[in-house]
Amino acid sequence: IMLVAHPALPTLGRGKLGARRTHTASYALPPNQTSHNDTPSTSAQADASSLNLQRLATAAGATIIINTFVAGVRPANAEERSWKPRRHYRRLDERFSDKWAEELVQEQEQDIDKKQGEKRRQEQVRRQQEEAESQRRREEEAARRQRAEKLLAKQAAEGKNASDLPFSIKIGGQEMAPVIVWGGLGLVVLGALGKALSAAGGSKKKSEGKWVYDRSLGGKKVWVPAEGSDESRPAISDKDLSKLSSIAAAAASAKETDTKFETPSWWSPGPRVPAETTTRASLQASADRLLSRLEAAKLRGDDYSLEDVVKLREICLEGGVTVKPRTVGSRDAIFRAAVDAAVAAAADPAEAAVDLGDGPPTRFLSALAVDLGVPEDKAVGVVAAQAATVARARLVDALAGVKEDAREAADGVARQGETFAVMSLIRLTSLLEKLPVLLPGSKEVALIAESLQTSFGVDERRKVFYLLGQLYPEGAALAAELLGFDPALVVPQLLSDMEEYRRQAEQAAAQTNRKQ
Repeated sequence: IMLVAHPALPTLGRGKLGARRTHTASYALPPNQTSHNDTPSTSAQADASSLNLQRLATAAGATIIINTFVAGVRPANAEERSWKPRRHYRRLDERFSDKWAEELVQEQEQDIDKKQGEKRRQEQVRRQQEEAESQRRREEEAARRQRAEKLLAKQAAEGKNASDLPFSIKIGGQEMAPVIVWGGLGLVVLGALGKALSAAGGSKKKSEGKWVYDRSLGGKKVWVPAEGSDESRPAISDKDLSKLSSIAAAAASAKETDTKFETPSWWSPGPRVPAETTTRASLQASADRLLSRLEAAKLRGDDYSLEDVVKLREICLEGGVTVKPRTVGSRDAIFRAAVDAAVAAAADPAEAAVDLGDGPPTRFLSALAVDLGVPEDKAVGVVAAQAATVARARLVDALAGVKEDAREAADGVARQGETFAVMSLIRLTSLLEKLPVLLPGSKEVALIAESLQTSFGVDERRKVFYLLGQLYPEGAALAAELLGFDPALVVPQLLSDMEEYRRQAEQAAAQTNRKQ
């Protein structure tokens, strides 16, 4: 460090900068001052000057250090670079450009446009399918009405009575062939039945008593004599009782073997293809939420939403998932609601409350039973029972219409009963075609026939059989069993009469053409 001599500093003496003097410097002093060795005050003045010199040296050193540091710092390197997100700076450097924000927005808009286009395409396909289904239903309804009109025109042209027998017996202008034929047949049957009862002791007078159902015998119906009656149950030995028990056990076992459940031909749940793990979990959650909403609606007192039931079937089909209702009662109730809707839609497609999809109603009900966990035998029984109920109602309407038509013919008024009967049979035909769950020989068919035989006569049932057989020729055997007839006896006669009528109609048409 270089120190510059100052006029106020005459000499460099002892101080904090040095322990002792190393040399002596002579400076030019002002005229009014003398050397510091001349007076005692010169020593104190020299100490003060040394202190000032030390401070000045410290300040000068600090200034030099600061200047050196400032001079050694390089200037800031501020280059022109485009801004990029920091987290993508290194890994996604090649992907981002100067217009990355616009490209990102454009990509999102393209995705949105693509999704909207796909949604519009699906909506267009769905509308086309709905229009095709509506057109098909209208064509089927028009075809049925045309067949009904032709049938009515044929009946009016023939002018026949309800008999449609191959021969005619008229007494007093009235057709008596059906009364004679079926009356004679009934007398023969009653005579044979009376002989059988007489041979079996049925003519014996029974003592007073009543029939009861014994639970200890498995609900078997037994005769219990009245109190005070002389008739008593004969005593049975232990040996005979053991033999009877063995026979009863064998019969029960054979009955269980005979009544083993067999899957009907119309049961077809279809294939179940599971989706991917992520999609399956999402669809399972959606199906569970929809099931909870159905159960909650029923707890509030509302009916099950058929749209929700159909949507539940679609979700289960898409993801290959199933649901588990909280109770067996709610499970069966949901399935019964779907069965009622499917049967109503099959019987009258124009008045269907909900669209069950493109597949047949049997496919929808079979798959829904699997989705809800309904046992197969129980589901089949529910569907068959509901179909039998609706089929019986349509047959009762048709029989009532035929009876009313006969009454109107006798009174000489306009005949509307037969038209009503034909319209009822058209709905029954639609049910049997779209939901073929009533099979010949089934117990539901037997119960329907038994109930109709006790309420309507032979002539009325035979007239309805001929009408139904002409509307639904492929189901003539089933129609015969529903109305209490033997298919082996009446179906060939029906087919023969239909062929004869067709031949006569062709001949009449040919004669008309020749005349023209």
